[in-house]
Amino acid sequence: MVARSGSVSLCGATMPELPDVESFRKYPQATSLHQRLEDLQVSDSCVLTEVRPDDLRESLVGSRFESTLRHGKNLFVRTDGPKWLRLHFGITLRGACRSPSAAVK
Repeated sequence: MVARSGSVSLCGATMPELPDVESFRKYPQATSLHQRLEDLQVSDSCVLTEVRPDDLRESLVGSRFESTLRHGKNLFVRTDGPKWLRLHFGITLRGACRSPSAAVK
């Protein structure tokens, strides 16, 4: 295991450290809260699990992001409705999104 600029390399794969994920949380916190989401584009659907790009778009467009919360390598974004957006930053630093209707435990 070798530390490289805030990340850990394990068998050649880069894994984000918790400060990296905290930085990811600060971006929507500073730029996107309380603004209506007008459109959503998924440039790489491989990062999505349990939700299709069209379903994610339908669920989130028109809503507002109200707050953010980080738990480990998970970033939660609360909307103005009953939905939360969960982003998991795994070993590749790519996000993964669960269905907006999936229960957050």
